Formats: sequence, structure tokens, C-alpha cells
Amino acid sequence: MALPKPPKFGIWIGLAVAVALVFIFRPTKPPDELVRQAMEMKAQMWVEGQTAFFGGRDGTEEHASSADGDPHPNVLSGQFSLIDHTGQAVTDRDFLGGYTLVYFASTRCAGECEQGLNTIATAVNRIGQDATAITPIVITTDPEHDSIATLARFAATIHPRLSALTGSPTQVVQAAQAYGIDLENGAESSPIFLIDPEGRYLTHFDRTIAPDDLLANIQSYF
Repeated sequence: MALPKPPKFGIWIGLAVAVALVFIFRPTKPPDELVRQAMEMKAQMWVEGQTAFFGGRDGTEEHASSADGDPHPNVLSGQFSLIDHTGQAVTDRDFLGGYTLVYFASTRCAGECEQGLNTIATAVNRIGQDATAITPIVITTDPEHDSIATLARFAATIHPRLSALTGSPTQVVQAAQAYGIDLENGAESSPIFLIDPEGRYLTHFDRTIAPDDLLANIQSYF
């Protein structure tokens, strides 16, 4: 005896259910992957924005590598608005026209941090007649302790051309961020930044670099 044929509408219902199951259980990207892609897009947008700020500097190896060969991000703006050890309000624009060495430290810093300060002072002293072409700058990492008076005494012990800067905690954090320094995790690893007369980042050096090596690298840009 032959079985009755199923109604045609039953076949269409079966197909519709099958298609729906395929869409419901199709593989999707895990949430972590979506988050990662979003972060990459945000980072790319940030880099492109900073490249535009520098007027087309694209962060190539020539300008984005330090003396020891470590890559450096091309997202540094170097902008700050602070107060120097004489009580004068200053910004990064006040130092245009000459090279600057920018270093983050506090007056209570010791060890490698203090070594970096001594290296800067020694190198600037050895530049000789070109000494006026470069200004060492120290931005405090401890604005609540490093008052203007404290920085004045501190600067006098380091170098006569040193400009020691402080400000409100917010201003100091913003200055640190402009150089890629995370003060929440401490600034013990802060490098020594070399900035050109137009206020653009050139390179950076580890704070443990020898004074003669720092001097040779600085003079190579003159």
C-alpha cells in the first residue's frame, strides 16, 4: 500500500525551519575579537591624527627610533603648559628655536633617575660653544611635593641652564601623556627625549646612557 504524499506546505515549513536554524547557530566572532578590532581601529585613528599634527611626519625608522634602536611611537605631541622654577608660566612653545632635552623626574628621585640627571648635565657641559643651542628640561613627576622653591634649589644643583617645571597634578599628567609617560605606574623608566628647534621629537635615550654617547648623538643633529 502506497504512503500518502505529504502536503506541499509541509515541505516549505521544513525548509524555513532549516534555514532559520542555520542563521541561529552560524559561527560568529567572539566578543574578544570584536573588542580587539575596535581597539585597533581606535589606535589607527589616533596615529593618523598625530601624523597630521606633525605636518606629514610619518614616524619612519629614521625619526621613530632611539639611539639604542628601540622603536618609539609616533604619537608624541610634546605639548605642555607648566610653571618653571622661577615662577613663570611656560609652554613647550617657549623653548622653540633651540634643541631641548626633556626628562621626567622628581627632586626625591634616586638611582637610575638621578643618573639620568647627571648624564644630561655632563653632556651639556661637554658641548662647549654649542651649549647655548640646547636647553635641559626636567618635568617633575611629583608636583604635590616639588614646589617652585624646591625646584629652584634643585635646578641650582644640577645645571645653570636647567629649566625645572611643575604645575597642578592635572597639568603634569597631561605633560607626561604628551610624552607617552604613564605616571600612575611611576616614571622610573622615563627616557631622555631630544626635541628639535621646531618642537618636534627627534629621538630618545635610555637614562643609563653614557654622557659621551649622549653628547655624540646630540651633536649629530647639529
